[in-house]
Amino acid sequence: MPQRKRGRLPKETTDFLKAWLHSHSAHPYPSEIEKKQMCHATGLSMSQVSNWMINGRRRILGPSYLSTSRSNPHSSPPVTLSSPSVTLSSPPVMLSSPSMMLRPPNGNPPSGSGS
Repeated sequence: MPQRKRGRLPKETTDFLKAWLHSHSAHPYPSEIEKKQMCHATGLSMSQVSNWMINGRRRILGPSYLSTSRSNPHSSPPVTLSSPSVTLSSPPVMLSSPSMMLRPPNGNPPSGSGS
């Protein structure tokens, strides 16, 4: 059985993926939309991007990332309230916990919240 050729990815491609990984180190799991954007930007297939991210989390972020993410299995990453099909006039709202209540732009609590 012939051996598969193992090539290295171009430096520009790995630099792009590493930059994404480092800038999203708090939650280094790209959404399907982000993976498609990475495929388009790098010329890689979806499975290549997914596999690179799996290996990148292990090799680049390393054991310190893995141990902190496993030490608190109930912690969840911040939730971004945005949709790619919606144009926002202000940046997306970041929640530190899904249980946080959002306040409308006037600063008053939502009606019926008991606050």
